[in-house]
Amino acid sequence: AGVSDGGLILDPFCGSGTILQEALLLGHRVVGSDIDRSAVDDTRKNLAWLKKDGRLFVSDVRYISNHLDKQSIDAIVTEPYLGPPLTGKESSVLLGKMRRDVQTLVTDAFQSFSKVLRSCPVRSRPAEGAATAATGRSASNGINLIRIHDGASERHHDEEETAPVPRYL
Repeated sequence: AGVSDGGLILDPFCGSGTILQEALLLGHRVVGSDIDRSAVDDTRKNLAWLKKDGRLFVSDVRYISNHLDKQSIDAIVTEPYLGPPLTGKESSVLLGKMRRDVQTLVTDAFQSFSKVLRSCPVRSRPAEGAATAATGRSASNGINLIRIHDGASERHHDEEETAPVPRYL
């Protein structure tokens, strides 16, 4: 959404590279990283099978800006880490800790994203049932949340809505 052909897409939780493959098939350039070396190796194999290439490296999402030029990324498309698998038998104390850990990771990730994401207005109209968040950079170089849509609402806004990224997602 809002990325021109040939735009540079980052997936900082690339896993096996599904998002990167789709972006390449749509005509974009890609950069992918993951904290897990075997995931990056799997992505490399999948891109080779597709006979496409992209820049891949191993990195914790919080330090991704150490590997990329400032304001070099046109869009970030990812399925982030959501915490460990649950059994349903976790204590409320453990669940609270897991929630805080994921919140910290997401907050730190957005700080890192603010260093590499180009400044541009973003507009998107998500598919029905999709949850999306469009982001752009503010004049003070912080990330602002432009729009969140949970897919359940019938309301769509054509104008940009800007609010600070919440500390607790």
